[in-house]
Amino acid sequence: MLHRALLDARTEQFPPIVRLRTRLSRALVEFRPRWHGTRVGRSRVREELLHNPDPGERERAFRSEDEVFRRIEGPLRALVRLRNERARAEGFRDFPSLRLSFEGFTPESLRRLVHAALDPIVPRLRTLRETHLASPGATGWFPWDLPYREEQRAALPESAFPGRSMIPAARAGLEGWGFPRSRLGFRVVQHDLPFGGLTFGIRPPSDVRVLVHPQGGWSAYRILLHEFGHAIHFSSIDQPRHLLRSADAGFAALAEGIGGLFEEIALDERWVGRRPGVSRRDARRFRAGRAVEPLVRATTTAHWIETELALYRDPDGDPERASIPSLRRRLGFDRYAAPSWVRALYVTHPVYAQSYFLSVLFRKQLLAALAEAAGPRVWPNPRIGPWLAEHWFAPGARYDWVPHVATVTGRPFGPAAFLESARAAGS
Repeated sequence: MLHRALLDARTEQFPPIVRLRTRLSRALVEFRPRWHGTRVGRSRVREELLHNPDPGERERAFRSEDEVFRRIEGPLRALVRLRNERARAEGFRDFPSLRLSFEGFTPESLRRLVHAALDPIVPRLRTLRETHLASPGATGWFPWDLPYREEQRAALPESAFPGRSMIPAARAGLEGWGFPRSRLGFRVVQHDLPFGGLTFGIRPPSDVRVLVHPQGGWSAYRILLHEFGHAIHFSSIDQPRHLLRSADAGFAALAEGIGGLFEEIALDERWVGRRPGVSRRDARRFRAGRAVEPLVRATTTAHWIETELALYRDPDGDPERASIPSLRRRLGFDRYAAPSWVRALYVTHPVYAQSYFLSVLFRKQLLAALAEAAGPRVWPNPRIGPWLAEHWFAPGARYDWVPHVATVTGRPFGPAAFLESARAAGS
């Protein structure tokens, strides 16, 4: 852990990198998308992507951050070159090779894992295109149609998820997993930001803070439960040294996998059925309609991964030259003018996107182990919290998470449980 922390400090915390990253981060944070001539928060355009039936308006929302992304493409390429230079000074081929080594991966092994997980599910993913094109008014199948179509497949009334009750509802969800109310006192701040949400382990386990958008709706509840998963994880660490309380170097995919696991509360038909105005039948239909979501998330995240790896391989080239064709092959999108290849994560959290892909595989493997250890019911199930605390939270960074998966679940980390869940989603 100390070696990883030192490598991180000598690369990403190198002063010229910090200065450039800070300048670009400020540009991202201060930016407000323009919506029909008015500057708005990002949550507004995300709502348009999810709910606007006009494909032209959805495309406008999809491209709403291009204004700032295009502006920082050149400086971001400079930042990538600096990161590569620092990684080579530490004996690595490039920055992704350094960062991925923390979790025992290489760019090549990560690509193999992406193909092993996604190639078998391409036929299932392509049915999304067929479903969309069969819907009234559909004229094509593009990335800005995907979130809308997923929302339409399993919509719930917005009135069931008001912003004012989001925080107490999420806390109640965690109590249903056996976490005592006394452990849920972490601070929550609501503010517009370039991400769905953020959790800061300022000084785990005593000072943990959550930042989310000030909005309601089911998606916002799901994001808050994800962030609460991070928060209860960090606030449950029981280790004597600060280094072992860290969830940073080498543990990002574990942390995101835990956050993703807590999203299962928002997907559970018993939890959904308790929201005002949602019937038991609505909740069952919603759960079934959301079954394909982890497959879509893994696939879209793989596009981010492939784009970023290509950027570090050739900082002067077109990083989406191969990744967009791969995305179109997997999801069946029609040809479209590509937006900027920039993602906020490439600036603020370099070589982090794979954490979200790995987290989906980890989440499914963990769910299978939980079904054996705590019973098949997802929520409410007061046995889940203590099991998670014992095996994953209290140890902190004492164990490398990838080999620890095999110790806890009984099989090596990999795509098997994910593919089993994909087969179940298609049945």
